[in-house]
Amino acid sequence: VTAVSDPNVVIYDRDAPCGPGRAYIHNSGNSVPGAPMTAGAGPEEHTYVAAEFSKEVSDSLTHYIGQCMVVPQGGRTVATWRVNRNGCH
Repeated sequence: VTAVSDPNVVIYDRDAPCGPGRAYIHNSGNSVPGAPMTAGAGPEEHTYVAAEFSKEVSDSLTHYIGQCMVVPQGGRTVATWRVNRNGCH
């Protein structure tokens, strides 16, 4: 699964094995390509979040696509979905 998002939306995986308070950043803004959403490490099923942040925040997170990062406070969740290693739910 891959994703392209709105300019101020950050997509992250809060179930990735990144440690407390951190998440794996899959996309930020209109960055293409984003990191694939495979639920490849950690639990078999992961919950992904698309959250809208300010342009400054989403721009700053483009450098962390494909890495673990502390997710900034103040985002507005616009969607969540689950991915299992064997497919979407």
